[in-house]
Amino acid sequence: MSLMLDLASLWETVLPGDPLAAQAQRQRASRPRRPLLIAAIVVLIGAGVGIAFAVSGGGKKKTVAQVSTTTTTPTTTTTTNATTTTTPAATVPAAPKVSPVQATFDQNLRATFYTINVSEQGGGPPSYTWKLTPPKADPTCNKFSTVKPNEAVWHHSDTDGCNHALMGPAGHLGTVTVTIKNTFWTCTATFFGTNTASGQPAQRCTKV
Repeated sequence: MSLMLDLASLWETVLPGDPLAAQAQRQRASRPRRPLLIAAIVVLIGAGVGIAFAVSGGGKKKTVAQVSTTTTTPTTTTTTNATTTTTPAATVPAAPKVSPVQATFDQNLRATFYTINVSEQGGGPPSYTWKLTPPKADPTCNKFSTVKPNEAVWHHSDTDGCNHALMGPAGHLGTVTVTIKNTFWTCTATFFGTNTASGQPAQRCTKV
């Protein structure tokens, strides 16, 4: 077809005004239009595909963006262990040293004074508790009082309700008892009678 159209063009040149040559020239002039039309269609198709791809891609990016904005906050759990404190046992000091009760008879006062000495070994200042157990045969002979913490007195004259006819070798037959206490120990000492003398050693101390 191209060869024929070229011959027609040549013929038109040789013989101007020939109808066959004119037709060949018109067809030759119209040949470039078809490739242009095809190229335009191809461009339009490419543009449509590009738009579709852009829309599709934008949707995917939007989805990814939406997913990426979701933040998960971790839960933190704090465990506190109870602390157990053990208090060490207090150290118990040695028992206090307690002297025998010392009795001193005062003739002028018709009274006997009883004293005791305590050497502290720890546990704080001791307390003293004095008590008189009067003679069983002379229960009214019981005028007894504390002079100071480690000293007491027993008044035993006739005017104090005492019967001297009921006395014995140790004087009036009553018993004086003193109890000594501190934070950790209890000690006891006794004395029998009203004559001047030193009593028996104190009894063994016991823990409180």
